[in-house]
Amino acid sequence: YDKIKAVDSGAKVVVSGLTARSEATNFWNGIYSAGGWDKFDALGLHPYRDTAPETVAFNTGDFVTSINIAANWLRSKGSGKKIWLTEFGVKSSTVGETNQAYYLARSYFMAKSVSEVEKIMMYRYRDQSSGDYGMVSSSGARKPLYDLYKNTIRQFDSSGTAERLYIYDKTTINSFDSTSGFDTTPSSNGSVNLSGASGYSGNGLKFDYNFNSSDGYVVAEKPTNISGTPVGLGIWAKGPITSSVLKLRIKDNNNETFQFDLGKVGSDWEFFKFDYNGDVAKTSWGGNGTIDYPIKFNAIVYDAQNGDRSGTLYLDELVSIAEGADLYAYKLGSKLAYWKVSGEKTTTACEKNLTFKEEPQVTEVSSCSGWETSTTSTSSSSSSSSSKKKSSSTISISKTKSKISVDKGKATADGKDTISITISLRSSADKPLTSSQLAVEVGGANNTITGPQKDGDNYKVTLTSTKAEEKEIKVKVGSLELGTLKVNFEAGELSLPNTIIVPSKWTAIAGEEIELELKARDAFDNDLADEKKPTKEWQIILSEGNAEVTPPTDASGWKGKIKTDLAGKIVLSANYNNQTLTTKITVYYNSTRELLSTLSADKIFTVKKDETIIVSGWPGEKIGVKLDGIGDAAKIIAKISSEPVYFWLSKNSETGQYEGVITIPDDPGKHTLAIFSENEKSEIADFAKGELTIFGKTKSTSVKYIIYGLVGLIIISLIIVLAVPKWREKMILILNNIFRKDKTSPNS
Repeated sequence: YDKIKAVDSGAKVVVSGLTARSEATNFWNGIYSAGGWDKFDALGLHPYRDTAPETVAFNTGDFVTSINIAANWLRSKGSGKKIWLTEFGVKSSTVGETNQAYYLARSYFMAKSVSEVEKIMMYRYRDQSSGDYGMVSSSGARKPLYDLYKNTIRQFDSSGTAERLYIYDKTTINSFDSTSGFDTTPSSNGSVNLSGASGYSGNGLKFDYNFNSSDGYVVAEKPTNISGTPVGLGIWAKGPITSSVLKLRIKDNNNETFQFDLGKVGSDWEFFKFDYNGDVAKTSWGGNGTIDYPIKFNAIVYDAQNGDRSGTLYLDELVSIAEGADLYAYKLGSKLAYWKVSGEKTTTACEKNLTFKEEPQVTEVSSCSGWETSTTSTSSSSSSSSSKKKSSSTISISKTKSKISVDKGKATADGKDTISITISLRSSADKPLTSSQLAVEVGGANNTITGPQKDGDNYKVTLTSTKAEEKEIKVKVGSLELGTLKVNFEAGELSLPNTIIVPSKWTAIAGEEIELELKARDAFDNDLADEKKPTKEWQIILSEGNAEVTPPTDASGWKGKIKTDLAGKIVLSANYNNQTLTTKITVYYNSTRELLSTLSADKIFTVKKDETIIVSGWPGEKIGVKLDGIGDAAKIIAKISSEPVYFWLSKNSETGQYEGVITIPDDPGKHTLAIFSENEKSEIADFAKGELTIFGKTKSTSVKYIIYGLVGLIIISLIIVLAVPKWREKMILILNNIFRKDKTSPNS
């Protein structure tokens, strides 16, 4: 984490993807207990399923509940982190190509309802084998998933969290205005104390439990008649983050007991639903396994399953779903996504007459309520107060009456100084409201957000950061944006180890001037504001290379200059207050700036990451270099081991490649050629290495050597001739005939 952030502070570090089951929390708890909470930005999650995403399964619940296992864990530790679905999918060979398309499109809509989910990545594009996870077959032919998923993203891919709408025909079994009539004696290896408390809307049921063993369970039994032939049950719940499971029981006309696993509750209110026909997390005993109507609601069960031995669970609005248990709708902004798990049904939602199908549909809407219903009746066991409560659950949050405030507008970016945010959710009648969809988003980087936590009639959120900047705080309830405000985090005190020299450019042509500025920073690499900078001047120290140094002359005493007429490497440090900076910086000068376009194609070679470089040429010859596979960097340098010689490469804005021209030095032989990137702290990351072979001096020099050789050969021949008497006499005679003045005189 630290190495990645040092190179790119904006990079995201993601914990490797785990299956979306409660066992994953053991791994995350290990990270947390080992001190790793501040060493990642997001949890990677792989919520694979081989059924419809709406199916409530043992241990995981439906698709949203399985994601909430991770979200609830993050919230329990203070939140501020995100979830990335780095893999999810279903094989077309398992569910068929049509259902594969429906299931994954619906999964996308459902995932958008979890505020912590930041990235959604389906697995995979192309099948590895027939009937695999891909959206196209192994031959590249598009499956139905391709177009549906593309269209899903196009229509619903916008910022914010989608709000779940509950479009059921339902009746209230118990609104928990009273705790009378419950029997807790059927509990096993545990006990429970029931009392009234604030619920999801109005009064609720407080469930204080104690388990004597890991396999204990507590029961609150209250038989209640349910008329008709309902298709499901639902209840609002919140509680501790633990592996214990919430369950509901009914008894049918033959006294057979059916028990439904709803899943693990979270720290905020969530609606749990079970569809008798579509969901699979159910068991039964005492009969034939078939629900025979009429039925009775029997009991609420909380099963330990190795969870916390004690705690408090909160429950509200237990309902029987008469019809539409498999209707789903999610609203994001003005878009409504809706579907039916099986078959079709036409009903009213968001003041529109809509036909729900297995293929998800998207439409524009305006007026919507998060707890929609087609009926207003309640069961005969419900009190008149529950009827009032039922209608109150549709009360909308007023944007004008609700308030957002902070205790202060400025804080120090040290990870400790806290800004407290208070959120008051109010109705149009100025009554306090609660919402499970409340979310706080903070712009910028390196933020830690704790909450929202209920505090009386308000919600409290705390914010700390280690990044000095102005941050925008945005408060939402589902898709409703309540408002925004801005706060400032400022740098702390001067940290000399983090203070560095920053040049106006890292590479220059010989003779050019480079301006230098001392960047005073705090312990978290935040630049100090001018009023926090020390006033004493600093001195520039040349650690390597020759350059003309102009000391700081500006009013603040924090800027200087260097210039050199020589190509090469300049290493700089600084002295401040009689202390030398621990971080040195390096700049490079080239003799000239050569353009790649001036070279012929045969003189240009491309280098890939970690590739072994093999290149050769004559002294003074120019060769071009292109890099393939390197990201942005402050400096890209090519270094030849002779002398050494440095050349720098620049990024071509059109191709996105780094490229440059190297002039081969006048030093024949084999040399190491290394290409590397360098950051602002002169930390080097190798890109590629290899060998540069430099031939003998120059091509013209070779001709010169041939002439020298011939002359030498002639001289050696003369020496040999003169050493042999007979040859010497003949040579003297020949020379005498050539050089005599009077060629006619025999005595000359």
